[in-house]
Amino acid sequence: MAKKVLVVDDDVETRMIVSDYLARLEVDHLMVASAGECLAKLVNDPNEFSMVFMDIHMPALSGVDASTWIKDSDIDPPRNIPIIALTGDEAYHDERMIANFGMTGVLPKPVTLDSLATVIKKFKP
Repeated sequence: MAKKVLVVDDDVETRMIVSDYLARLEVDHLMVASAGECLAKLVNDPNEFSMVFMDIHMPALSGVDASTWIKDSDIDPPRNIPIIALTGDEAYHDERMIANFGMTGVLPKPVTLDSLATVIKKFKP
């Protein structure tokens, strides 16, 4: 059974769009609204997911902080799970820079079906 993609974004509209695109691409996925929910899912079932799309700017716990925690965790997976920055902030569009936070790639907002498909093909194990 293929593992799910976990999408983390506090914006409901972004979650709806990305969910629609993932469904069109026939990718099993779960949407969560916070980095805290993401960490809980990864800790409770570290083998359920094959990839994370992580919004950068979220209240309470940022995507940067959550990604750093995941990559520094003793749990493997998720330590080696690909984490893709999901952001409209151009300061985070540089893959070399986001690698410092344990992120694997970038999916710029606004997300398109083609850009999502390209990132999934490039990074999904």
